[in-house]
Amino acid sequence: MFLETVYLNRSMVSNAGPGDYLIEADIPQDQVILFDEVKWLRILNLAYIPSTPEDGRAFKDKLDKYCLSQDSQAFLSNFYPQFKREIVKSWDRLFDDSIVPTGNKMGAVWEIKKEWVEKITSP
Repeated sequence: MFLETVYLNRSMVSNAGPGDYLIEADIPQDQVILFDEVKWLRILNLAYIPSTPEDGRAFKDKLDKYCLSQDSQAFLSNFYPQFKREIVKSWDRLFDDSIVPTGNKMGAVWEIKKEWVEKITSP
């Protein structure tokens, strides 16, 4: 897969505060892990990543039977270990490219080497 240059939309940096910096870097493609933005946000919100829209509806229906309106309610409670196991297991789908909720990709790197850095600015 060819990785195109990503340009930062500075208007999206709305939560930057004092002492925060933007790092512009030229990172080799083989050093970047790509994943779907929506799937990552579901993990951050302690939510289930469905394999299909039907799977998502079925999981939601199960939560509804227990009067749970949010996946995170089941995850954070000690009363629903079966739901928590299903949610955590669904996170294995983060890197499954056959499941693409949006097509919006995010990238992560394990390190930023000094030689990759092109510019550091304050937002």
